[in-house]
Amino acid sequence: MQAAVQQAIQRRIDRLPSQGATSKPISLGTAMHQLLREAQSLQKAKHDQYIAQDHLLLALLKDPTVASVAKECNIDEAAFMSGLGQLRDHRHNDNKTTSEPSFTALNKYIHFLALL
Repeated sequence: MQAAVQQAIQRRIDRLPSQGATSKPISLGTAMHQLLREAQSLQKAKHDQYIAQDHLLLALLKDPTVASVAKECNIDEAAFMSGLGQLRDHRHNDNKTTSEPSFTALNKYIHFLALL
């Protein structure tokens, strides 16, 4: 399934407009601001001190492009959210440098999803 998700994401990345090199600093776009605001809302709702990977992943799932990738790859949202809950084990994220072994599995997926 991982390969299917990567291919679906890569197809969408390939459709995005590109820009040549620029000397101007690049700022965050509107979609990234929305993602971070949604992740922050999730962080506050879970009474966590910091935004963690699971907040970002759940916020990404609400993005229409990412939701279409999940649908295309038959990712069950309920099962996905249940799996995240099990990884977190209903603990609060109050450590800035969360190094839980269970969260390292999320790191390899967050990069590809964040590219959208």
